[in-house]
Amino acid sequence: MQLTDKAFGIGSGAVFAVETDREHLVVVQEVRPSAVTTDLRTLATGVQALIGREFNIPAGNVLLVRPGTIRKTTSGKIQRTLMRQLFLKGGITPCTRCWSPPCAPSSPTRSTVPRMRWSDMEHPPYRLAGELDAFLGDPADPSETFSYARCVELDEKEEFPAAICHRLEEWGLADHYVPVRAGGRLRDYEQLLQLIRTVARRDLTVAIGHGKTYLGGVCVWIAGSDEQAARLGADIRAGVPVSLGLTERAHGSDLLAGEVQGAGTDDEGGSSAARSG
Repeated sequence: MQLTDKAFGIGSGAVFAVETDREHLVVVQEVRPSAVTTDLRTLATGVQALIGREFNIPAGNVLLVRPGTIRKTTSGKIQRTLMRQLFLKGGITPCTRCWSPPCAPSSPTRSTVPRMRWSDMEHPPYRLAGELDAFLGDPADPSETFSYARCVELDEKEEFPAAICHRLEEWGLADHYVPVRAGGRLRDYEQLLQLIRTVARRDLTVAIGHGKTYLGGVCVWIAGSDEQAARLGADIRAGVPVSLGLTERAHGSDLLAGEVQGAGTDDEGGSSAARSG
């Protein structure tokens, strides 16, 4: 959505659900300072229409807000639970807002609108992404492990999506984090891109929570020895999560202030141990 118009701030939006007589989707999106002369009402209704087309759900509440309104953690993650609380308390002042989804009464029901099927495409990375999507089931079905409803529930409780990550392990997503030369199934990066995109379309937190293992291992794929790559690849394919120490609670995203250091060991594989300075 944020790429549809240059007026939107990238990485500066929050989406959450609230319940009254039924569940309502709320979109809060920052607009750039340069957008003051833009027809914000048209942008807001455009967001409603886009969400209805792409996800077949009504976005009944769209608020366009000034820069700095979206609350984030020190590491830059959107605090959706806090934004939801502010919304319910009337603590968000929008530049413009839309409350009623256009054409909601006459919108087709979910059963009459087919979901996009990646597997219908011939491009191999799309077909692979389609296999993962089919394995995970319909995200609109609350009974599925990786459903929209379950992700909202976990987000509100601020719980790690362990069961969802386990489901991804069952399919073998971690195998695609490991290059073929290290015993995995990663042959090209578009393949991995489409797999992570499939996960992120359902929930970005899960994509980060599980995909961090690739980020933790990529330095070994690029600069490590074949023996190091083989050892790490075996661990990842066995379900061992891997992380690269980038941020710390005391320093947030200030990487130069980090206290974690790497110390070489005498292990045959040339691994390293992390310690706090």
